[in-house]
Amino acid sequence: MDERLLEIKELIERGKVEAAYSKALKIGEAYWRSYALKWVAEALVRKDPGRALSLAGDIGVPTLRDETFLFLTYELSRMEKFREAIMAAKSIRDTYLKKKAFRSVSSAVGKAIARRGVKEISLSELDIDESDVEYLKPLPKGLEFKDGKFIVGSEIHGIKGEVKEGILTSEPLPKKVEKPEFGEVSERSARDVLALLDEGKASLESLPEPLRFAAMEELGLECLERGDVECAERYFRELPVADYLGRALAWHALKIGREVGEYIVKIYNPAIKMALVYESIVSKRNVDRQLLRIAFGNLPRSKKGRLLKFLAFELLDDAKKRGDRELMRLSKELFVLGKNVGSGAGDGI
Repeated sequence: MDERLLEIKELIERGKVEAAYSKALKIGEAYWRSYALKWVAEALVRKDPGRALSLAGDIGVPTLRDETFLFLTYELSRMEKFREAIMAAKSIRDTYLKKKAFRSVSSAVGKAIARRGVKEISLSELDIDESDVEYLKPLPKGLEFKDGKFIVGSEIHGIKGEVKEGILTSEPLPKKVEKPEFGEVSERSARDVLALLDEGKASLESLPEPLRFAAMEELGLECLERGDVECAERYFRELPVADYLGRALAWHALKIGREVGEYIVKIYNPAIKMALVYESIVSKRNVDRQLLRIAFGNLPRSKKGRLLKFLAFELLDDAKKRGDRELMRLSKELFVLGKNVGSGAGDGI
């Protein structure tokens, strides 16, 4: 971890966002610079949505860029700045995160109409273009779009509660796999190849290895979308690396109180690993050293120490927002562990 991140976080908390931005630009390592820009964009969203969107687009690490746009979508939707929220959602490249973002906008539109207590409302009153309505479908139950207006046919149902906030706690969803080589269809994505499989124009066994694994991961994600966890698990077991299917299965495991170590073993994306470790600590209210060993055990001692202190700092920030004393205690425990690990005094992981 770049130590300047702590300084940047402190500057943002003191309201010195421009100073934080200037310091963020001086970080050379792309991953940590992206993290810093993520914080700056999130800090700016309420005062200057346009600039926040622009800064989010400058984030170099795709995973963090998509997560930032997802956060901005949530915040802008809450603020009823639907035009900007839709712009943020459109900027997400990850198919699943994009879908999640548009669902949140659609839900927020339903809430806004319900709060007004009206039977119909024009798009102009919500600052939404008619061309963007398709992105918001399916609309909340009881709401329909007709003749340039949203019309309330009955009580609006299906509107979810507040989404989670925070740097590492926004719910991650599976990411679309990058486009691999496949002979004559080298520019096709894994989903395009799935269409070929469905049409009988290719078989999973006949695909070259990188593309076969990409297709298997997509098939596993489709199983999860249908609610068939056993099917997703079967594909997961056959994959040597499963960043996005592993992430989805780990999140499912956390929701039902299961361990996530078996999934993190096959996750190589550091941002996904850190998010899952963080959420495991928050949901289980426990610093699981076995999980830390699985996630970070192969890293140099100094780097492990920095990562643990970074997670502790994030946890403390979340604890302050929630007023949660138990999270504060866990933050301190994690920080002390990171300090000890980094110095070589009692390397528990």
